[in-house]
Amino acid sequence: MIPEPVEIKEEIRRMMGVMDEKLAVWYGNKLQSYIYKEVKGMIDWRSFLELMSKRTQELLRWVREEVKWEDLLRLIEEDLRKKERADLDSFLR
Repeated sequence: MIPEPVEIKEEIRRMMGVMDEKLAVWYGNKLQSYIYKEVKGMIDWRSFLELMSKRTQELLRWVREEVKWEDLLRLIEEDLRKKERADLDSFLR
């Protein structure tokens, strides 16, 4: 379990004050890059960003403290496993 990036969360909150919330959570891809460092052996950057884009609402909920960091990571891990299975199934066909 990677530590919660409190500094990134605070920076996103500041950005939410000057731009759209969804844009703020994606500004500079800081959160995405932070998580990707831990999973880069499992997935390429582009595919990871696609996966994360489907979780934008959960990322926002984490920033708002409506979702715990651990729960957010579990969702992302679940998405990664589903993608791995789908990729494997595609490969085997």
